[in-house]
Amino acid sequence: MLEVFEPGTYQDVQLANVDLPDLNQDIYAVIDVQNTLEECNEGNNSIAFSISAGETTLALLDLNVTTDAPAYGPNTPVSIDYTVNNQGALPANFQVEIHLETLNGETLAMLQSPTLETLTRFHAKVFA
Repeated sequence: MLEVFEPGTYQDVQLANVDLPDLNQDIYAVIDVQNTLEECNEGNNSIAFSISAGETTLALLDLNVTTDAPAYGPNTPVSIDYTVNNQGALPANFQVEIHLETLNGETLAMLQSPTLETLTRFHAKVFA
C-alpha cells in the first residue's frame, strides 16, 4: 500500500519478484480503484502500456483523459479529450486504446484508436 501523496508529488514504484513469462505483455496500473479519495482529476488514475520482445525503449508515456463534465445523466452526450505525451528521452511509437467501463469494470464501448505517428522526445499529441 502506498502512502497518500501531497498535490504535485509522485512516487516511483518497483515491483520485486514479478515474473513475466514472456516479453509480450500489457501492463496496467490503477490507483484509487474504490474511488475513496476526493480528487480534482479522476481521469488520471490509470495507465496501460505494452512491452514486446525485441523492442526496448526509454520512452515514458503520459496519458491524460478529460471529459466536459464530472457526471452525466441518462442519454447525455459526452465529450472526451485526451493527450498522449512522450516524456521519455527518445522518440517512441505509442498505441492507445480507449474504452468506457461501468464501475464494475464491464466494457460499455471501445472508442476508435487513433493513428499515432512517432512522438519525438517531450512532445504530445492531443485528440478531441
